[in-house]
Amino acid sequence: MDQDIEILLGASGKNKGSIGTFNFKDFEIVTDSTPRISVQAGGDIILGNPATGDVKVVVLGKLGVNVSNPDPRSALHVNGALKFNDKIHLNSSEVPTSGAYNEGDIVWNSFPAPGKFVGWVCTKSGNPGIWNGFGRIE
Repeated sequence: MDQDIEILLGASGKNKGSIGTFNFKDFEIVTDSTPRISVQAGGDIILGNPATGDVKVVVLGKLGVNVSNPDPRSALHVNGALKFNDKIHLNSSEVPTSGAYNEGDIVWNSFPAPGKFVGWVCTKSGNPGIWNGFGRIE
């Protein structure tokens, strides 16, 4: 124990190794005395260090967010809304009727069919904004 922090290094179960803190304390992985990966006491994980600037994170393989088994056809599998270049991408069967949206936000049609749109794009910011269909399916 050092400064009221007990560091664990050992097994956490059958065929499982463990490293971390025993008590409710943050845990950091450091190089050059600089925290590079931080696991907060509540479980949040921070990659990088705000004091040292940008950090490059490389994922070799599939990455899933809110999925247990990423789709093998995709490098990135996200279950839920996605923000890309400051534009929200949602999935719904209709345009939003409430909530704040910005010009360029997109709702993908969860039930595409002939004569319907692939999705809708917000063309004027607001609550809920003005939405126009795109990609009419023939």
